Amino acid sequence: MKQLRPAAMHVVAGFGDVWSALEHAYGDRRWLIVVDGNVLRHHQGMLRGLGRKRRKALVELRAGEAVKRLGAVELLAAAALDAGLDRGGLVVAVGGGTLCDLTGFFASMWMRGVEWVPVATTTLSIADSAIGGKTAVNWKGSKNLLGHFHDPVAVYGVEGALDTLPTRHYRAGLAEVVKSALIADRRLFERLEASADELRARSAADLLDLLAAAAAIKCAVVVQDPREQGIRAHLNFGHTVGHALESLHRPRLYHGEAVAAGMIAASSLSERLVGAPQGTTDRVAGLLERLGLLRVLSPVSFSTLWGVMTSDKKVAHGKLRVVLTPEIGTATVTALESRPALRQAVQEMQRRCAVGARENSR
Repeated sequence: MKQLRPAAMHVVAGFGDVWSALEHAYGDRRWLIVVDGNVLRHHQGMLRGLGRKRRKALVELRAGEAVKRLGAVELLAAAALDAGLDRGGLVVAVGGGTLCDLTGFFASMWMRGVEWVPVATTTLSIADSAIGGKTAVNWKGSKNLLGHFHDPVAVYGVEGALDTLPTRHYRAGLAEVVKSALIADRRLFERLEASADELRARSAADLLDLLAAAAAIKCAVVVQDPREQGIRAHLNFGHTVGHALESLHRPRLYHGEAVAAGMIAASSLSERLVGAPQGTTDRVAGLLERLGLLRVLSPVSFSTLWGVMTSDKKVAHGKLRVVLTPEIGTATVTALESRPALRQAVQEMQRRCAVGARENSR
């Protein structure tokens, strides 16, 4: 298959708009539609009706981090074989980040790659994870260890699906908007600070504008560096520690919550190592607390956390690479030389998460 330029996020009102566009472009092909069971429950008529149409097969999966496994890839392969999905077929993922990760990975493997379209239904997937063609499953306890770059032919976000998104999932997705602001757009960070209380309460009039701003940052970065040879690594801000926390606290800690904690550690490390202004960590932690993203972390020794981090794909030439922010709105990748500095940053993260979680519970 030819390499495609990364597709931009198109946010539409409802699923009908997505199907109209896809029918127009790909209506003569066989489709395999992979849908999150939670989304299916709330939008039964539209989705099941589509699955009953000629040349279209629907597979329901229970989404969540546990679905990102090789067994689920085999399940989709069996469904694709039953549906007669050939190399001209189309795979459509309807759900959040984990389901899109899995489905895109399957699409990259099936017959050495078939075209696919993510239809994002969560704040997380609209703002970040559905964009850019990174696909993966977890393996041997490590997150995204088996993966592939496989660009979708189009990317959609469904505004109507956000209305039925559970509040904790809704808030968790906002972490990736904060991340985008911290690495690339100081003004967006200030907008988030101004709207934090409304965002937490799900009453912000500019929610879609903020999600779109984050999505635009992601797309612009991916266009410059589609295969993560340079600037795309900035999108991993907060994810070095965050992925380790997620692996150790799964399923109690959501991805966005883990990244939020990781961003506190990364901000603290930025003050210690790359000259970020004093008080940066206060601002970052304060915003994350107001958005309801901080959770009490179960006690984990630093050596355990370090072991998980150093088994991650962010290690290069034997050194752990971390993304830091010299100031809000800029980012740099640093090979970590100071393990004690990271230990101190993790301790600060744990303290701030505990305090923030207590404040949120009042």
